[in-house]
Amino acid sequence: QSTDEAVVLPTAMAPMVAVKILQPNNGAEPAGYWGMSSSIYAKELFHIEADKESHVSAVKGKVAAVAGVSGKLRVILFGKELDDERTLGSYGLGNIEDPLLHVIPA
Repeated sequence: QSTDEAVVLPTAMAPMVAVKILQPNNGAEPAGYWGMSSSIYAKELFHIEADKESHVSAVKGKVAAVAGVSGKLRVILFGKELDDERTLGSYGLGNIEDPLLHVIPA
């Protein structure tokens, strides 16, 4: 038998971040997430490819593409709304084993 065939080894998986889409609070009585969401339950839950070097603005673009939402998105990690110009790592994402971003369409 010939051993000329190349062996393909698996590459490292791209880093993934879980995203939880929440229903925005449109003037209703505050229900969850500091009054920003009308419910504490996820409208949608999925993963996107992102790591600590990813800018929040790029993450918002990926979320919008996957979830099919448009307009302003509020990205929240540990109760803090993230600024578009910063990286996820600047919020400590590199130190979190299983990160979860909460996203609320505005």
